[in-house]
Amino acid sequence: DCQRPNGQLPGMAPTSGWGYNWGSGPLFDNFLLGVPRNVYIYRGDSSLLRENYDAFKLNLQFTKSLAKDGIVRFGLGDWCHYDRSRAVAPEFVTTAWYFRNLKIFAETASLFGFREDAARTLDRAAEVAESFRKHFSNGGGSWAKDEKTALALPAAFGLCDDAEARLSAALLDRKMREDECIADFGIAGAKFVPRVLADYGYENTAFRIFTQEKFPGWCKWIRDGETALLEDFAGRCSHSHVMYGDLAAWMMQYPGGIEPSFTRPGFREVVLKPKFIDALHSMNAHYDSVYGRISVFWNRTSSGIELTASIPPGIPGTLFLPDGTSHTFSGTQHFQIK
Repeated sequence: DCQRPNGQLPGMAPTSGWGYNWGSGPLFDNFLLGVPRNVYIYRGDSSLLRENYDAFKLNLQFTKSLAKDGIVRFGLGDWCHYDRSRAVAPEFVTTAWYFRNLKIFAETASLFGFREDAARTLDRAAEVAESFRKHFSNGGGSWAKDEKTALALPAAFGLCDDAEARLSAALLDRKMREDECIADFGIAGAKFVPRVLADYGYENTAFRIFTQEKFPGWCKWIRDGETALLEDFAGRCSHSHVMYGDLAAWMMQYPGGIEPSFTRPGFREVVLKPKFIDALHSMNAHYDSVYGRISVFWNRTSSGIELTASIPPGIPGTLFLPDGTSHTFSGTQHFQIK
């Protein structure tokens, strides 16, 4: 209802008019298709994706009108970094998110059989990716000024090949450990720095980001007596805000291993990929899917790790372990991992 005829969205909805020319951009525009996409992934219901399809298509046309040489210089960027002088340039984040939005739209177009939309959007995404690499890549996994968010987003969004993504993740791991794993990023990095680290084998570093007690960081809030998530690490804004809340989803997906997927909507097929964090003695996670409860419990013993996985009856499941082995199962099954 808040979308303008040219496709522009506000940074907040509903709005009395605020947020169109400040507070929006590709990162925030993503909610229009991102929220329905998550409903599809978690519940298997595509109706909201279809309902918002044309509006998001129009929004991408608006974003294209803002881009110069494929670079979008409109939007908040890595918002609420504790020190703006350390944040990656906003155009890095907004262009990366523009690419991500194009990929999500193409994926959605393919889901509904709109092949021309999908092909046209993928062509545009390829153009944006080429421009992004030209402007920001230093080669060898290095991006921009090697800010933490800059090292994470290309790997997370597919703006580089797997070989370069691995180099970026290794550099990100080293830089995070050099800085004692402080949360040296804004809301964009808060979601994808820990995910990229875990995806490329540095899950212990990612977990340390969440548990170290120095400023800036989540546990510093706890030490200061906060009882809810804050809008920023310095405590200058709202003291009840979900912007840094992705750590809960990270815990479910990585130590818990319960992995959502666009190609397996509604968990009609369950894939479990638990990461056995060195600092954790045990992990207990569950998700109530439309088919029933999915649960994972593991704990360390003198002989290794004992894991119990349970999925709804009749649903196929696969457990992938860090050593590269996999096990298909259904119902409840116990595993002994050495």
